[in-house]
Amino acid sequence: MKIPETKPIVIDEEFRDLIPPLSETELENLHRSMDAFGCRDNIIVWKKTGIILDGHNRYAYCMEHGIPFSVTRMSCSNRDTAKNWMILNQLGRRNMDSKQQALLRGKFYNGSKKAVGGDRGNQHTNLPGGQNGPLPKTAETVAKETGVSPNTVKRDGKFAEAVEYMGIEKEVMSGTDKRTRSAIMKVAQEMKIARGEVKRKEPAQNTDSKPKAEPYLLAVKKFKSLEFEQMEKAMGEIDKIWKAQ
Repeated sequence: MKIPETKPIVIDEEFRDLIPPLSETELENLHRSMDAFGCRDNIIVWKKTGIILDGHNRYAYCMEHGIPFSVTRMSCSNRDTAKNWMILNQLGRRNMDSKQQALLRGKFYNGSKKAVGGDRGNQHTNLPGGQNGPLPKTAETVAKETGVSPNTVKRDGKFAEAVEYMGIEKEVMSGTDKRTRSAIMKVAQEMKIARGEVKRKEPAQNTDSKPKAEPYLLAVKKFKSLEFEQMEKAMGEIDKIWKAQ
């Protein structure tokens, strides 16, 4: 039996699909545990909207089988800060492949920049573990939060943009898209070029339009700057070089 709440619990598809789905084995183990011990972890929801942030699978099983559960309601300033919490929470506790991790880090980085830029009146969000801190503003901060280098975070941000542009987030997170990160980014770039959104980068060309002077012309120019006596001496030396050839 569900515990009464002041606000209905909402399943937001964008939030639900943000996290890689459990495998069949993981889901089966979760259900067995809940059958034996009940729902031991709270369902975490966004206080303002009632959207589930953590516990989609637990909530669905509890509702289907009448298993009691408790709810923790968390304050988030906007959708981006709510998604950022979900990403940090999942990166800290779930095994994912490198491509899924890169996509989540990239989403976290891009979402953090968007949240800070669009909500400067409230730049704080709840972090995993119940901590309350400032939203990450730079690649360095996100790198520290996620345990990778700033350059990796920036590359992940570009990868996440490519995935979002192609509309394949669900495929990447479920593991059905087997392409490499570089292959996905290349396809996204080609799509933008084909649509006229960006121009193809041409190979760098030599911008020096002045022809290089022949070596003998440089010698003549230097010769013209000499005094007459110096010219005579130079001519003598040139004559010696000529005869030695």
